[in-house]
Amino acid sequence: MFRQGSQWHRDVLTRMTESTSTREPVLTTEIAHRLTGYLGFRHFYRHSYSFYLEWDELEKLVTPLAEVWRQTKDELQRFADSLSAGESLE
Repeated sequence: MFRQGSQWHRDVLTRMTESTSTREPVLTTEIAHRLTGYLGFRHFYRHSYSFYLEWDELEKLVTPLAEVWRQTKDELQRFADSLSAGESLE
């Protein structure tokens, strides 16, 4: 199902963009791609020290954060609404 180790977060994100026999995708590939940058930062931060952080790199994540979060919430809400409405691919 999912890989073990450092790639499992990416695997989950990728799977969320795919339809299954019982549900539509949870997220669009666009927002999943945007969220991938935050996964990279998480990995770096957890395996590094904060004094290695450079604003030029962080700015690329911080500046669009509010919009990425809004879009992510909207897509998750759309998916939740589809579940409560009983929509399925069957």
